[in-house]
Amino acid sequence: MILFLCVLFCSSCMIYSFINVRFLIKELKRILFYDRDYVEIEFLHSDVKPPRYKTDGAACADIHAYLENDLLLEPGSVYKVPTGFRVNIPYGYEILLRPRSGLSLNGITLSNCVGTIDSDFTGELMVLLTNHSKQAFTVTNGMRVAQMTLKKVRRITFHQVSRLSRSTTRGGFGSTGE
Repeated sequence: MILFLCVLFCSSCMIYSFINVRFLIKELKRILFYDRDYVEIEFLHSDVKPPRYKTDGAACADIHAYLENDLLLEPGSVYKVPTGFRVNIPYGYEILLRPRSGLSLNGITLSNCVGTIDSDFTGELMVLLTNHSKQAFTVTNGMRVAQMTLKKVRRITFHQVSRLSRSTTRGGFGSTGE
C-alpha cells in the first residue's frame, strides 16, 4: 500500500528528491499505521502543562508536576505530586504511569514502580514519588515527573478446578527457582 502510494506520487512529481520521498514514506507510515486512542482531558487550572510526547517515536507521554511551591523530597519519603488534570479513560483501558529514567538516575522513582489508573477513576492524576537517594531532591512546577501510556485491558474469568491442567512446578520464587 505504501509502496503503491509512493510510486503513484513519485511518478506524477519527478522533481522530488530522494530525501523528500523518504520523508513521504515516513509520514505515510505514521498516518496509516500509528494507532491513536482518544482520551478526554480536563485541566483543573488554566496554566497546567498537558501531557505530551517528547518525540514522534516516544511510547509514553510525559506528565508534569503542577505545584504552587517547590516540593522538597526528603530521602526515604513518599510524596503525592499533583498534575493539575483529570482524564476520562475509556472502559476496557487503563493508563499506566511509569518512572522517568532521568529521575531514576537520581534515586527518584514511582512508589509502586508502575501505577495503574483504572477507567472508573475520575479524580486528579497524582504521581507517587519516592526518594530512594540519600539526598533531598526538589520537584519544581512543570517538571516532568512520570510518563503515561494507555493500554487495552483484558478481564479475566476465573474457573475453579480441582487440579491445574498443567501442574509441573519448578519450585522456588520465579519460574526457575533462582
